[in-house]
Amino acid sequence: MTRMLPALATLLLAACAADPADQSAATSQIASDMVCTREYPTGTNIPITKCRTREQIETERKVGQDALTQAQRGGPTTGMGGSGN
Repeated sequence: MTRMLPALATLLLAACAADPADQSAATSQIASDMVCTREYPTGTNIPITKCRTREQIETERKVGQDALTQAQRGGPTTGMGGSGN
């Protein structure tokens, strides 16, 4: 068993090795597309870091804008208060 351990360790290290150029190119592409912001959740002064892609940010912006437009027109969000009607 003790003779197999170094061989197994070498095998595992070799299996995990990858071409660093390929990894850094993929990592830099992901990193350049990510935008991280520090946000304060409601009711706390402890910030959290939230990372999103530019596409996610744009989608969230559009969804928020559509919700505001619907509310102004008296869409599905109107009347959901506590009136009981």
